[in-house]
Amino acid sequence: MDPFRERIENLLRQGKISPEEANKLLKALDNTGDTTSAPLTGSGGTPTPPPTARAVPPTPVTPPAPPPRAAQTPPAPPTPATAASTTTQSSSAQIDGAISKLSVSITAGDINIRGLPNHQGITAHSDNGRLEVIRNGDEVRLVASTLIHDPTEIGWLNTVLKTIGRNLPVNLEITVPSDLALLEVKALAGDVDVNGVTGRVTMDLQAGDLTLNDAGSFDISAKAGDVKVSTTLTAGDSRLSALAGNISLKLQSGSSVTLKASTVAGDVSAKGFILTQTEKRITGGSLEGRLGGGRATLECRLTAGDLNIEAIGGSSQ
Repeated sequence: MDPFRERIENLLRQGKISPEEANKLLKALDNTGDTTSAPLTGSGGTPTPPPTARAVPPTPVTPPAPPPRAAQTPPAPPTPATAASTTTQSSSAQIDGAISKLSVSITAGDINIRGLPNHQGITAHSDNGRLEVIRNGDEVRLVASTLIHDPTEIGWLNTVLKTIGRNLPVNLEITVPSDLALLEVKALAGDVDVNGVTGRVTMDLQAGDLTLNDAGSFDISAKAGDVKVSTTLTAGDSRLSALAGNISLKLQSGSSVTLKASTVAGDVSAKGFILTQTEKRITGGSLEGRLGGGRATLECRLTAGDLNIEAIGGSSQ
């Protein structure tokens, strides 16, 4: 047996894919010339051979008498719901009503979130994934996932998925009110773009590039990838921590910030700030400064890469 068919049969026996999905994969492999195989069934992974033309028909069997019907206990009345949470799944979602917090989770793929003035509710769409919406009052959690049943099989299924039109990454488009109070984004791999959300934005990105514009405050944790932020900070605490990649942060006119920034291996600079402390090391450096009245606080830490902060219209120092 060829290894591709054996793996498909293993997935089928484990109940991770249906017989229909298994046969789709086999058909796709047949089209690419990687294997030739008969259809699979769901019982044991090996198709049952068709009966021969001389097979003797089975002797009719008289069905047994039906068992006596047991007395049925009427069902208990339903218990009134005590939680306000609901869960739905689809490739598109329209969440209406007042929403103060949106949490978005994705394993692999790109996220594009736009904040629009006077937009009602939240709209989300993925053309190649499944969306799970969990709502509890004015808080919504949106989970995007691929159509793959077992992520550990991605390596060998990659070429097959391309053949039958099923892509691994999930491309997610979300539109929210621009004054959304709190937006949370968690992603393992992929690029994230957030524009026009003026509330607080928190992000946890493992691998990929991040672009954030217009947030009132933010808390960003990034492992590998470039980070670009452009916004106006006037109040609250903002933090940016990254492991590897370059950071570019632009504070627009009207910002009022107290700044602390440092790098372990790379350059750090702050243009337009009144610098109160600077330290240059062989492989990194740190600085502190103030922009305007310093009402908001901003702390940036980068392990490996260059950190550039610029205040538009700030001090000439």
